[in-house]
Formats: sequence, C-alpha cells, structure tokens
Amino acid sequence: METNSLGTIHDPQLIAYYGREYVDDLKRNNPSVFIDEVKANRFFENPEWVIHQKNPALKQVIADKYRLLTQESGVSVYVRKDLL
Repeated sequence: METNSLGTIHDPQLIAYYGREYVDDLKRNNPSVFIDEVKANRFFENPEWVIHQKNPALKQVIADKYRLLTQESGVSVYVRKDLL
C-alpha cells in the first residue's frame, strides 16, 4: 500500500498500517538513536495524537530498547540501552 504522507496522518487505516510498518522497520534496523520531535513540529494541530506513546507497539519497543537521554524544546532523544 502506498500513499502520500498527508493521507497517512488523517486516514485511520493508513495510520495503523504505517504504524506497523514503522515498528517493523525500527526492529529490523535497530537504530542507535530514536528522536521524537513531534511536539516541536508545528505541522501537527494536536501533537499528542501522534506521539510515539500513542502507538502501543512503538511505545513498547522504545521502553524495552531505549533510554531517554535528553528532552529539550519538544524534542526527546533516546539512545539504545546496549550502547550506554
């Protein structure tokens, strides 16, 4: 399934689909750092709707594998626990 990015944040089915894709990519690629800048991004009318904590699977991956390193101006930087 392919779509434009605007559709992925307004269509509930696309939000669910791309949320799963994102979590699968995160698990597969295991990045060293996870940066959540949704609250700093003025694009979203209500950033609380799209923060990573709203996606249970993503929230779990971040809780299991990452530790919050710093938070500033709406940007949260997480580092993989095995690198600390």
